[in-house]
Amino acid sequence: MGRQHHFERVRALVSRQSGVPEAEITPETRLVEDLGIDGDDGAELLKAFADEFRVDMAGMAPLNYFGDEGFPLPVPSLVPLAAA
Repeated sequence: MGRQHHFERVRALVSRQSGVPEAEITPETRLVEDLGIDGDDGAELLKAFADEFRVDMAGMAPLNYFGDEGFPLPVPSLVPLAAA
């Protein structure tokens, strides 16, 4: 199994979890910035990844990779809104 095969499996998983068509997911696609996967959705994606690829993610902390649910914008982006 080559790199392309693994990418196809990951792309299919991300598509199922996010609802984004596979054709729109490339190796450069960023989960948070491009697909809006964050918070609980990110944690669910990690669990689905672990199940699909039989990876032990027991020590994995989703908040290290995904923010809190409901805050898709980084905090510095809110500063100009507060100043308006």
